[in-house]
This record gives sequence, C-alpha cells and structure tokens, in this order.
Amino acid sequence: MRRSLIMLGGAFAMCSAGSAWACEVSDLYGLDNFPVPVVSADASRLHFLAPASNDKPGCPAASEQCTLPTYLVAGDEVLITDFAEGEDGLVCAHYISPAGKVTSGWLDNSALTYRGDSMVRFDSTDAYGDWVSGLQDASISIGPAETPDSDYVLVSGDATRGPPSYNTGSFAGPAYMTDNNWLAGYDSDQYRGDEPASSTKTLSDGCRIRFRFAGHYLLVDDNMICGGLGVTFSGVYAKKNGP
Repeated sequence: MRRSLIMLGGAFAMCSAGSAWACEVSDLYGLDNFPVPVVSADASRLHFLAPASNDKPGCPAASEQCTLPTYLVAGDEVLITDFAEGEDGLVCAHYISPAGKVTSGWLDNSALTYRGDSMVRFDSTDAYGDWVSGLQDASISIGPAETPDSDYVLVSGDATRGPPSYNTGSFAGPAYMTDNNWLAGYDSDQYRGDEPASSTKTLSDGCRIRFRFAGHYLLVDDNMICGGLGVTFSGVYAKKNGP
C-alpha cells in the first residue's frame, strides 16, 4: 500500500492510493509542490529499488533482491511524489540529471535529508544559466537584468512538441520577480508569478509563464498559448552543466 502526496494549507499530507507500487516519471505531471531532500552525506551509494513484479513479488523493499544497479550519491537532490504507508520507509523519488534524463523509482527514505526551505533566488548565480526539461523537449535560459537591482531577470526558451506535428514555441524577455525573489513570471504586463499561469487561457492574453524553484529544480507552468498546438513549457527542469 502507498500514499499519495497532496497539499493542504501549505503542508504535505498523505492519502491512500491503492495497492500498486508504480513509481514513474509520469507522477511528476499534475503536481506543482514537492519535498526536495538530498541524499545524506553518509550514504556513499543509494540504490533505487525494483517495483513489484512476477519475478520480484516482495519488492520494493530495502533488500538485496530488490536493489537495482542505478544509484545516487551524497548530495544528489530528488523530487518526492509518494511516501510508502506503514513501516516500509520508502519514497517514490525522481532525479533529473544535468542532461535532462529522469530516473524514477523507490528509495530508502532513511537515507535522505530534508532541509526545509532551500529554494533558489532568481537573482542569484544558482539561477543563472541554461535549464533542461526532464518531461519534454524544452529548454530555458535565465540571466541577470541589464541594470543592477532590477526587479526582473531575463528569460528565454524554446520547446517543440515532436512528431507528428513538430509544432514549436519560444519566448524571450523579462520575468518580473516577487518581493522575495523566489517567484517570477513572464508575460506582457509585469506578471510576477503570484498565481498560476493557467489563470489566463484566451489567445488575446498572449503567452504567460510562471517560474518557481523546488530546491535546485526549476518548476515551470504556462497557459498553453506559448507556441503551436500542444506545445508547452510546463514541467520540471534541471540546470545544465557545461556547453
């Protein structure tokens, strides 16, 4: 049995989600708040655990039989979308590499460290750079404003839907920040990301995008009119390393 993550008044709560032990990248769709722990310093290698199957009916469990070759190392940051019920002590976790590759699976929760608020500020070097999506073919760049102490950062992005339509979308311009610089929004009217971008959905509104951080992951949602039919920038992004 497992429990799903929901938001209640800013706090995380659990609810029963049936007996399936699926833990897949698709779990990242539709949620916009995640606990973001890191692999603890004393965990040299934290292996993902196999889900239940005909060959491994007792999985997932923190046992040799269920241990997969894929692993994380100390300091790696993961997004949590599910907590196991009872004494299992497992979490459904997702790691996005700097290349945008997503690894999803069950981890031993006792090997993770939860740090509370650790969000990146948009006006910081941690935010500046190129970001790649783990959910679709999309990339975003964040850079400093042209003048110091501005209330915005410069953003740009490109996305494509892929076959069969190969529709594309792009944007470029300022994203204005909230007072604490933890939220930013892009549109034509100094939107600051203080409400979901999807609150506007008519073509006359134009492209609207909200940017937020969960730990060192970038969460993005748009109003689905930032490109051709079916193109979206919505998703979870990791910072790209190198050129």
